[in-house]
Amino acid sequence: MPVSQTSGSTNGSIKEATLPSPPPPPVTACPHVGLGTDPRTHLAFPAVGNYCHHVKNIAPVSLEHQQQYCLTQEHVACPVWQMKNPKTLPVELQGPPAGDGHLPRWLLLLSLLLLLATVTAGVMWRSGQTTAGAALPTATIAVQETSAVEPTPAGALIISPTETATATATATELPPTATPNPSETPAPTATQPAPTPVPPSPTPLPLPQMIVNVERLNVRSGPGADYPIVAAIDRNVQLAITGRSSAGDWWQVCCLADGQSGWVFAESVLTTGDLNTVPVIDDVQPPPTTTP
Repeated sequence: MPVSQTSGSTNGSIKEATLPSPPPPPVTACPHVGLGTDPRTHLAFPAVGNYCHHVKNIAPVSLEHQQQYCLTQEHVACPVWQMKNPKTLPVELQGPPAGDGHLPRWLLLLSLLLLLATVTAGVMWRSGQTTAGAALPTATIAVQETSAVEPTPAGALIISPTETATATATATELPPTATPNPSETPAPTATQPAPTPVPPSPTPLPLPQMIVNVERLNVRSGPGADYPIVAAIDRNVQLAITGRSSAGDWWQVCCLADGQSGWVFAESVLTTGDLNTVPVIDDVQPPPTTTP
């Protein structure tokens, strides 16, 4: 019996020794990136909820910095990674904190009002076209009635020379002169109704709008994270959409405080209106290159 137990124990140890151990997962992201409430867990794509826990006062990281450093093997080149015991994250690397994902009630009401105004403008435009088309036959009838009345003044002109002839003896020479006058009078009268009424021009539809859905959003000079930042706008700021990138992930908006246009990341905003009318902007200058 002791020999059997020893043999069984030996066989068990041999089986355990032959089991392969799983390889460790590859490290691609920064170990200091994580959620605001859980530093050991992070989203694998650039998102508002990813925070930097390497600093003493944790702070959300901008989407551009996450894409370039935090979520790649290049996190070792991050300037914050190379610092020892940093207290705060630089302002230019900070992103908006994660919100609750719900829009304020007044913002929903504003969106509904914009949608209602767009539908009303379309109905009024169609009604204007129908009214203009119905008015054209009416103008034609008015021309016919005017031409029908023409014989009445012609008859009056014929009577006038007759009375003049009875009053004086010299009036007998006037009828040949007065006869061409009635024939010349209808000619300009008949050509006056020739111009046709011009239909009213259609009412232009309002441009689609975008509403900032993060605490603070960077506005760049071109459609990409490599373009310089030209402005920053806060949550719930609304601007008109005037163009889109060829990939559809960046919106061109107008107008900033200085009256210029800029580009914002499409996933950071909400949109209203018909986006199919937004043109694609192809003639965009490449981002400036930085010299090492």
